[in-house]
Amino acid sequence: MKLYQKAKTGKVKWLELYTEGDDFCTRWGLTDSDKVQETRKRCKPMNVGRANATTAAEQAVAEMEAKITKRKKQGYTESLDGADEVVTTEIDLDSLPESFCPCKPAKDPSKKLVDDPGTFGQVKRNGHCLVLVKGKAERIYSRGMEELTEFLCDIPEIKGALDHMKDGTMLIAEFCFVKNSNGKDSPRCSGHVARKKNHDEAMENYNGLLKEGHFDLVPLDLMFHDWKFIGNTDFLTNRYELMKKMMGGRNVLPIIRDWQAFFEEHRGEKESDIEGLVLRNAGEKSFIHFTLNGKADKAGSWKWKYVFEDDFIVLRAEKGKSGKHAGFYAQFFLAQYDSKGELVEYGKCGGGKLKHDELKQLTEDIDSGRLKFPFVIEVEYQSRQEDSGCCEFPQFIRVRDDKKPEECVFDL
Repeated sequence: MKLYQKAKTGKVKWLELYTEGDDFCTRWGLTDSDKVQETRKRCKPMNVGRANATTAAEQAVAEMEAKITKRKKQGYTESLDGADEVVTTEIDLDSLPESFCPCKPAKDPSKKLVDDPGTFGQVKRNGHCLVLVKGKAERIYSRGMEELTEFLCDIPEIKGALDHMKDGTMLIAEFCFVKNSNGKDSPRCSGHVARKKNHDEAMENYNGLLKEGHFDLVPLDLMFHDWKFIGNTDFLTNRYELMKKMMGGRNVLPIIRDWQAFFEEHRGEKESDIEGLVLRNAGEKSFIHFTLNGKADKAGSWKWKYVFEDDFIVLRAEKGKSGKHAGFYAQFFLAQYDSKGELVEYGKCGGGKLKHDELKQLTEDIDSGRLKFPFVIEVEYQSRQEDSGCCEFPQFIRVRDDKKPEECVFDL
């Protein structure tokens, strides 16, 4: 089958998926170019000896059909005319396309941007990104546009933000938990609420954590205002000012002009109460956008952090055989997609910063099937090896239920 999608540049991409015996084959390129790329995967029989067993050829067909379904959800169509329709579709805030996906900060600002006197920063909060939409109805989404309204609608900080928002707006925000003991953000604690797929459990965890600290809903950016897309306007003079006015200044992070001095002042794990900074610049460099292919582009801002972090797919895990981790999952095998959409394994990490009770709960979630492979985790590391891409000194930080495996792309 051949599928099409229009890129931001206006060029139309094509993607052809087919099978040849035991092989699942993919070809792709641009309609106005003779350059063609292709991959071929030799499939293996699955579930041999069981009722749902498949031959290698049947598995190739199954994988092809799954990929076709996935690509259609990401905005690909079966006709060239359809490719135009996907791009020109009017965005209805009350009926967002399934493949709608807002962009997110990039990881590596250029030296030119870093040295630019016009570059400014904001504190990088460490929590869970939420997309709040106020149309005719109020809706709450994860960064990956999974709807969470039913589960998080009664969280006071989220309700308060929605109350301040005007009709016809889309706000990108960070849901954070600050510990009383050290004044730092704890993404694991905010995740205990934001990741819940049950309203009562989310509220129970929320109320229980209030003994240890407090929650914040921090506005990051305004994508739609007065029913219109405003991502193609300057952040500082337009989106930031509109956001401050709409939210009444509520938790909107201040602009830091001398951001390098600020960053150095807070360097050091013991002294630092911040994760890093989000850098921005004026004009088109600050523009944000959305895609209709289910994948988040990186535009409008850059991360500047004390340590590197990335999201990885956990393909499988092994339990510890001795010591304090005996019987608990303590080795997690990591992978990410490359730029061609191929899954690549990048070594493994241990339990990292997870506490004993957290490892115990994680083990119970995996063994019970509440958490199924593959799932996504956040990993901190010092660097990545040039030859293999594996992380140096990886640290397991948290499970990312708000992320989909296909969002984990190695783009350093």
